[in-house]
Amino acid sequence: MKIHSIKFIGVLIIFSTIFSCKKEAELRGTELPEINIREIGANNNKTAYTGQDLHIDAQIKASGKIKSIKIQITLAESGFGWSYLSTYTKGYEGLKNGDFYENINVPSDAKTGDYNLLIVVTDEQGKRSEAKAGFSIVKDLSLPVINKIVVNTSSTNLNISGELNAPNKIERVEVELQSSAWTREFIYNDVEMKGLVSFFLNKNIDLSSAPAGHYHLNITLVDKAEKQMSYHYHFDKN
Repeated sequence: MKIHSIKFIGVLIIFSTIFSCKKEAELRGTELPEINIREIGANNNKTAYTGQDLHIDAQIKASGKIKSIKIQITLAESGFGWSYLSTYTKGYEGLKNGDFYENINVPSDAKTGDYNLLIVVTDEQGKRSEAKAGFSIVKDLSLPVINKIVVNTSSTNLNISGELNAPNKIERVEVELQSSAWTREFIYNDVEMKGLVSFFLNKNIDLSSAPAGHYHLNITLVDKAEKQMSYHYHFDKN
């Protein structure tokens, strides 16, 4: 019995060693996650406005599969200012390639100035990478805005509605739909809204010819002074 027990323990040790070596080899073979920050603010202008959303777009590659994405925003200069810290998993966890596409609300009372953005990606193997970038928060009460935006989608239709407000008067609304296989742009400069300070927008876009997939939706309101405010969404079409 003792001999059999010794043999059994020996077999366990061998298998344990093999498993451990295999696990270590897998860990060594997993590269660090890659982070490419593509946009901070509309059209990557690296500007956020008080009381509005800050758009962040980053391409992430993780051969060890994404476990979490942490976003941290802090004031660059010394002193107290607005700060933000949140960890994202929903929609990203388990992916090897992910497009981090999120909007973060900047409070209306946020201190203006220069800020630092830090993105930390951790994979399922525990490996992590960081990417940093700077941007500015400014206050501009004359910016055009779209209030109470509602976006509804179906397999055949996209409906966009919202209240347009532009102290410098409305010039146009630009809508961009984009997926890996299908991209469309629409410009609305209807006579009934052009030149007005406020207008209720309600537009339908035919999606019947759009292939199934994950879509990015960009809505931009432009005023007569060419100031603009963009809003970003994403949805899946079956």
